[in-house]
Amino acid sequence: MIAARIAAAALALAAALPAHGQVARPLPAPLPIIVVPGTTVVIPDTPVTYHGAIAHHPETGAFGYSYDWPTARDAEISALDECADPRCVVAVSFSSGCGALAVGARGAQAARGATRAEAETRALGACADAASCRILAWACTR
Repeated sequence: MIAARIAAAALALAAALPAHGQVARPLPAPLPIIVVPGTTVVIPDTPVTYHGAIAHHPETGAFGYSYDWPTARDAEISALDECADPRCVVAVSFSSGCGALAVGARGAQAARGATRAEAETRALGACADAASCRILAWACTR
């Protein structure tokens, strides 16, 4: 049981490390492992909430997105940092789910959803000119 939890923690740590060409992200939360000689190790089953965001500048079409950040603020800052225009604003932020940004002739709409498909469907459904709308960006947390 303990070996399985240690292996799971090692896999979580490996998943948090950036692949070649990706931006490093902080670990979602410190691992709750305390070892005191002569005691039993107990790891609480605490759910972790991950956050993401999509930033956009409608005039230039620039966008940036982020996912799997420990706080909404970190996710929003990361999405703004990824956006190619300094005038970008956060279009949508989400936690433990997905976000999508649809753009069309009459502007952009963003939405959240439990899945990518749900977020995209909601964003496209909110578009004023459904015929010209398309998904510009999407992101999902773990």
